[in-house]
Amino acid sequence: QGRFAHMLPAFRRGTSRLMSDELYNTFCATFTRADLEVVFSGDAICIADWRQHTAYEGIAKDAPLVGWFWAIVESLSTIERQDLWEFCSGSKGLP
Repeated sequence: QGRFAHMLPAFRRGTSRLMSDELYNTFCATFTRADLEVVFSGDAICIADWRQHTAYEGIAKDAPLVGWFWAIVESLSTIERQDLWEFCSGSKGLP
C-alpha cells in the first residue's frame, strides 16, 4: 500500500538474506511507515541536486530572479523545503 508498495517484495527478499524471520518481524514491528519512507527516499532535500536538475523555461538559469529563488530556498527550514518540494513536484518524497 502506498507509493513504495512495489518495492516491498524486493526489500523483503533482500532483508531475508541478511536477517532471520524473527529479526525481520521485530524490524517491521519497530519501524513506522514514516521510518520506511526515510529508508527508501531519504529525509533531506539536497538543494544542490535539486538546482542541478531543474529545467528552466522562459528564464535563464543565471537570471537574478532565479538566484533570489535559490537564496530563499537555502534560507528555509527542513520542513519548509519539504513543503516547497511537495508543492513544486506534486510528490511528498524525494524521487
